[in-house]
Amino acid sequence: MKKVINITSPGTKWRVFEREYLEEHLGKVMDVDLGDLKKTQQIADLGSQGTIIFWRLNSDDINEQELGMALKHREILRDFEMINDPVNHLHIHAKESAFSAWKESGVKIPEFQVLEEKEDIILEYPFLVRLNNQVTGRSSYLVKNEKELNEAWPKLEHEYQGSINKKPFTKKIAVQFIDASKEEGKYNLSYRVIVAGNKVVTGYARLSPSSDWVAITGKFKLSMGDLFIKYQQRCQNMIDKNHDKIVEAVHSIGMKLQGVDIIENQQGEIYFLECQPGFSTGYSDWPKPFYNPHQRELVDFILKNEKEFIEKCPLYYYNWLNKENLFNEIFTNLKEGEQ
Repeated sequence: MKKVINITSPGTKWRVFEREYLEEHLGKVMDVDLGDLKKTQQIADLGSQGTIIFWRLNSDDINEQELGMALKHREILRDFEMINDPVNHLHIHAKESAFSAWKESGVKIPEFQVLEEKEDIILEYPFLVRLNNQVTGRSSYLVKNEKELNEAWPKLEHEYQGSINKKPFTKKIAVQFIDASKEEGKYNLSYRVIVAGNKVVTGYARLSPSSDWVAITGKFKLSMGDLFIKYQQRCQNMIDKNHDKIVEAVHSIGMKLQGVDIIENQQGEIYFLECQPGFSTGYSDWPKPFYNPHQRELVDFILKNEKEFIEKCPLYYYNWLNKENLFNEIFTNLKEGEQ
């Protein structure tokens, strides 16, 4: 059994059942604080054989000092096997970094531009103007015409100035808006897919009302009802059809364990939006039975329709809702990939 060195940046917590199954499959975990270079050197001096470095850096909120320190650890540990090598960390923090790598690898992405001024934009409306390193719709503005662009730009510029000193890798970007609406424009749809090693472990669909372009789990309403199950089925079919393409998208940015955000246009073509390792499965103090999702309305809907979920979307039911199965599969796949 190997040993696992866990290097974690501030703001990153163990997800429910994550550490237990990591130790079961890959080895006893030793924690190393970001910045403890002495301990890191001691580990390196013992040799790399039989030891894996598990990087758990906060992809949503990491500053220049933290990333620089992670790279110092990484240089000392350069001969070790690694899960989520930090030399590629900007691919999972900065959208344009992933887009650039994906474009070079032939992965389908929206058109994008890095911007200084709004006059630089050559994309056709509609598009998003946003910061490259924000999530869940923050610092992102959908603009459909020049008036909306003129209204959004000062807000974006203000948010950029508030971020650039702490995170000099912050950039303003414009991204083509892909029409991912369903049900005759009534809802917007996105997928979150979990990749570990050489396999897709699970995935789920997320719906939001058409007036809200950010489709995440928290937007569920009971009125979506059967459509929620319908699109979990669709997600499973999308994964089956594109499995190897999804895995390759993760590998092409030098990563091994990621949550992948995907949308599809009206012709069913998929586009990759981002990878990030901090996909929230829930934490030990979050409510059972699923930890995440935990919104009462959605939890009650799943429990009431449990049989239908099992029959129609088993990948969602068994490998997402059951977090023990999820992390058992994740670390089984990563172990196979290391052999």
